[in-house]
Amino acid sequence: MRPLNRLLLLPVLGWALMLTAACGPEDSGPAADPLPFEHWFPLTIDDTGFEAQIAISRREQSRGLMHRESLPPDSGMLFIYREPQRMSFWMKNTLIHLDIAFFDSDGVLREIHSMIAHDTTPTQSRSDEIRYALEMNARWFRENGIRPGAQLNLGLLREAIAARGSDPAAYVD
Repeated sequence: MRPLNRLLLLPVLGWALMLTAACGPEDSGPAADPLPFEHWFPLTIDDTGFEAQIAISRREQSRGLMHRESLPPDSGMLFIYREPQRMSFWMKNTLIHLDIAFFDSDGVLREIHSMIAHDTTPTQSRSDEIRYALEMNARWFRENGIRPGAQLNLGLLREAIAARGSDPAAYVD
Protein backbone atom coordinates (compact mmCIF):
# COMPACT_ATOMS: atom_id res chain seq x y z
CA MET A 1 0.00 0.00 0.00
CA ARG A 2 1.31 3.41 -0.89
CA PRO A 3 1.71 6.02 1.94
CA LEU A 4 -1.05 8.24 0.53
CA ASN A 5 -3.58 5.41 0.72
CA ARG A 6 -2.72 4.72 4.37
CA LEU A 7 -3.46 8.35 5.22
CA LEU A 8 -6.85 8.13 3.54
CA LEU A 9 -7.63 4.88 5.36
CA LEU A 10 -7.20 6.35 8.88
CA PRO A 11 -10.26 8.69 8.78
CA VAL A 12 -12.39 5.88 7.32
CA LEU A 13 -11.33 3.47 10.09
CA GLY A 14 -12.03 6.12 12.76
CA TRP A 15 -15.50 6.73 11.33
CA ALA A 16 -16.21 2.98 11.24
CA LEU A 17 -15.14 2.60 14.89
CA MET A 18 -17.44 5.46 15.97
CA LEU A 19 -20.35 3.91 14.07
CA THR A 20 -19.73 0.53 15.67
CA ALA A 21 -19.60 2.08 19.15
CA ALA A 22 -22.85 3.96 18.51
CA CYS A 23 -24.58 0.67 17.68
CA GLY A 24 -23.49 -0.94 20.97
CA PRO A 25 -25.60 -1.44 24.11
CA GLU A 26 -27.40 1.60 25.52
CA ASP A 27 -26.03 3.40 28.55
CA SER A 28 -28.56 2.86 31.32
CA GLY A 29 -27.10 5.51 33.65
CA PRO A 30 -29.12 8.58 34.65
CA ALA A 31 -27.17 10.91 32.36
CA ALA A 32 -28.11 8.78 29.32
CA ASP A 33 -31.75 9.88 29.41
CA PRO A 34 -32.20 12.64 32.01
CA LEU A 35 -35.67 13.36 33.28
CA PRO A 36 -37.15 16.72 32.23
CA PHE A 37 -37.71 19.81 34.36
CA GLU A 38 -41.45 19.01 34.48
CA HIS A 39 -40.88 15.65 36.26
CA TRP A 40 -42.07 15.36 39.90
CA PHE A 41 -39.63 13.82 42.40
CA PRO A 42 -40.56 12.37 45.80
CA LEU A 43 -38.86 14.26 48.65
CA THR A 44 -39.32 14.55 52.41
CA ILE A 45 -38.89 17.09 55.16
CA ASP A 46 -38.54 15.12 58.38
CA ASP A 47 -41.33 12.52 57.97
CA THR A 48 -43.53 14.62 55.67
CA GLY A 49 -43.54 13.53 52.04
CA PHE A 50 -44.18 15.76 49.05
CA GLU A 51 -43.32 15.98 45.36
CA ALA A 52 -41.22 18.68 43.75
CA GLN A 53 -39.91 19.73 40.43
CA ILE A 54 -36.18 20.49 40.65
CA ALA A 55 -35.04 23.84 39.19
CA ILE A 56 -31.35 23.50 38.41
CA SER A 57 -30.48 25.71 35.44
CA ARG A 58 -30.77 29.51 35.48
CA ARG A 59 -33.51 29.26 32.87
CA GLU A 60 -35.54 26.84 35.02
CA GLN A 61 -35.01 29.01 38.08
CA SER A 62 -36.07 32.15 36.21
CA ARG A 63 -39.26 30.44 35.03
CA GLY A 64 -40.08 28.86 38.38
CA LEU A 65 -43.82 28.59 38.97
CA MET A 66 -44.77 31.55 36.79
CA HIS A 67 -47.97 31.40 34.72
CA ARG A 68 -49.36 28.32 36.52
CA GLU A 69 -52.98 28.56 37.58
CA SER A 70 -52.64 25.93 40.31
CA LEU A 71 -50.21 23.66 42.08
CA PRO A 72 -51.23 20.13 43.10
CA PRO A 73 -51.56 19.48 46.86
CA ASP A 74 -48.29 18.40 48.49
CA SER A 75 -46.32 19.58 45.46
CA GLY A 76 -43.84 22.37 44.91
CA MET A 77 -40.62 23.49 43.28
CA LEU A 78 -37.16 23.14 44.78
CA PHE A 79 -34.51 25.61 43.61
CA ILE A 80 -30.97 24.33 44.12
CA TYR A 81 -27.71 26.27 43.97
CA ARG A 82 -24.04 25.28 43.83
CA GLU A 83 -23.00 27.67 46.62
CA PRO A 84 -24.70 29.01 49.75
CA GLN A 85 -25.95 32.58 49.30
CA ARG A 86 -28.56 35.12 50.27
CA MET A 87 -31.71 34.33 48.28
CA SER A 88 -34.25 36.71 46.77
CA PHE A 89 -37.52 35.69 45.08
CA TRP A 90 -40.47 37.65 43.73
CA MET A 91 -43.90 36.70 42.43
CA LYS A 92 -44.00 38.46 39.05
CA ASN A 93 -46.27 36.48 36.71
CA THR A 94 -47.01 33.99 39.51
CA LEU A 95 -50.75 33.43 39.77
CA ILE A 96 -50.96 31.52 43.07
CA HIS A 97 -50.06 32.38 46.66
CA LEU A 98 -47.00 30.50 47.86
CA ASP A 99 -44.83 29.97 50.91
CA ILE A 100 -41.09 29.69 50.46
CA ALA A 101 -38.73 27.82 52.77
CA PHE A 102 -34.99 28.46 52.80
CA PHE A 103 -32.61 25.61 53.68
CA ASP A 104 -28.87 25.66 54.38
CA SER A 105 -26.26 23.32 52.85
CA ASP A 106 -27.02 20.66 55.47
CA GLY A 107 -30.69 20.67 54.45
CA VAL A 108 -31.78 22.35 57.69
CA LEU A 109 -34.82 24.61 57.30
CA ARG A 110 -33.84 28.10 58.42
CA GLU A 111 -36.71 30.41 57.34
CA ILE A 112 -40.26 30.33 55.96
CA HIS A 113 -41.88 33.32 54.25
CA SER A 114 -45.31 33.92 52.69
CA MET A 115 -45.51 35.31 49.16
CA ILE A 116 -48.55 36.89 47.53
CA ALA A 117 -49.45 36.26 43.86
CA HIS A 118 -48.25 39.00 41.47
CA ASP A 119 -46.24 40.79 44.19
CA THR A 120 -42.99 42.14 42.72
CA THR A 121 -41.55 43.01 46.13
CA PRO A 122 -38.53 40.72 46.68
CA THR A 123 -38.76 38.12 49.44
CA GLN A 124 -35.22 37.80 50.74
CA SER A 125 -33.63 35.31 53.06
CA ARG A 126 -32.15 36.80 56.21
CA SER A 127 -29.22 34.40 55.99
CA ASP A 128 -26.52 34.35 53.34
CA GLU A 129 -25.97 30.62 53.99
CA ILE A 130 -28.98 29.39 51.99
CA ARG A 131 -28.53 26.69 49.34
CA TYR A 132 -32.06 25.42 48.66
CA ALA A 133 -35.39 27.21 48.35
CA LEU A 134 -38.69 25.32 48.31
CA GLU A 135 -41.91 26.94 47.08
CA MET A 136 -45.15 25.25 48.15
CA ASN A 137 -48.81 26.27 48.21
CA ALA A 138 -49.55 28.94 50.82
CA ARG A 139 -49.91 27.54 54.36
CA TRP A 140 -48.50 24.11 53.39
CA PHE A 141 -45.64 24.29 55.90
CA ARG A 142 -47.93 25.39 58.74
CA GLU A 143 -50.59 22.78 57.90
CA ASN A 144 -47.92 20.06 57.98
CA GLY A 145 -46.28 21.27 61.19
CA ILE A 146 -42.99 22.03 59.44
CA ARG A 147 -40.93 24.68 61.22
CA PRO A 148 -37.36 25.97 61.18
CA GLY A 149 -35.00 23.21 62.26
CA ALA A 150 -36.76 20.57 60.12
CA GLN A 151 -34.53 18.46 57.86
CA LEU A 152 -34.75 18.13 54.07
CA ASN A 153 -33.82 14.58 53.00
CA LEU A 154 -30.59 15.15 51.06
CA GLY A 155 -30.35 11.49 50.00
CA LEU A 156 -33.58 11.79 48.02
CA LEU A 157 -32.40 15.14 46.66
CA ARG A 158 -29.15 13.55 45.41
CA GLU A 159 -31.21 10.90 43.57
CA ALA A 160 -33.42 13.55 41.97
CA ILE A 161 -30.44 15.62 40.82
CA ALA A 162 -28.81 12.54 39.27
CA ALA A 163 -32.07 11.60 37.55
CA ARG A 164 -32.16 15.10 36.03
CA GLY A 165 -28.72 14.37 34.52
CA SER A 166 -26.66 16.60 36.83
CA ASP A 167 -23.87 15.72 39.24
CA PRO A 168 -25.27 15.60 42.80
CA ALA A 169 -21.80 16.42 44.21
CA ALA A 170 -22.08 19.88 42.62
CA TYR A 171 -25.20 20.68 44.67
CA VAL A 172 -25.13 18.52 47.81
CA ASP A 173 -22.13 18.28 50.14
